[in-house]
Formats: sequence, C-alpha cells, structure tokens
Amino acid sequence: MNDDLVYVRHILDAIAKIESFVKNMTFNKFARSQLAQSATMYQVSIIGEAARHFSPEFQTAHSNIPWPQIVGMRNKLIHEYFGADLGEVWRVTQDDLPELKKQMKHVLRDARKKPK
Repeated sequence: MNDDLVYVRHILDAIAKIESFVKNMTFNKFARSQLAQSATMYQVSIIGEAARHFSPEFQTAHSNIPWPQIVGMRNKLIHEYFGADLGEVWRVTQDDLPELKKQMKHVLRDARKKPK
C-alpha cells in the first residue's frame, strides 16, 4: 500500500499542475496554446503511468475508478501523440480530473486513518 500511496501523490501533483496550466482558460485558448497543450498532455500521461503501477489489490479496492480508461488515455497520448484529440484532452481536464482528484484525496484520507 505504501508504494500505491506514492502513486496517489504523483497523480495529485500532476492534477495540480494541470489545474495551474488551464486555469481561467477556455477550450479555444487551450487549442491555440501549444505550451498548455504539451504541458497538460505530459501530466495526463504521468497520471496514466502512475495508474499502470498500482497494485492489483489497490485497483480492486478502488474499482470505482476507471483504471483502464486512465491508462488508455496515457497510451493514446504516448503512442499517438501527433494525433491527440485536443477536445478529448480538454474534456478530461474539465470533467474527469476533478472527480479523480476527489477520489485520490479520499484514498489519502483513508490511509491516514488506518492504524500503522
């Protein structure tokens, strides 16, 4: 579980960075900013990479989180980088990451409550 918590923190760090990259941005502004796109896609790929490394027990315990989709997005960005769908990346930042952030914070809270 301790290694899993390291990956949870990596995901939360990546989400915080993405939030700072797209703060006060519209999709049109995002679509015109190669810097914001590249930085965001890199952090989304880090989230997917971290998700790939969670233990099977962790993934089972948190089966409400869509692990295959998270890893799948990472794979799309890494292997089809030049064909990345900016609309999908934007949707992830606006719709999926806030929920994932809540879930990861909940995991950390639960871990702190458990006796050592």
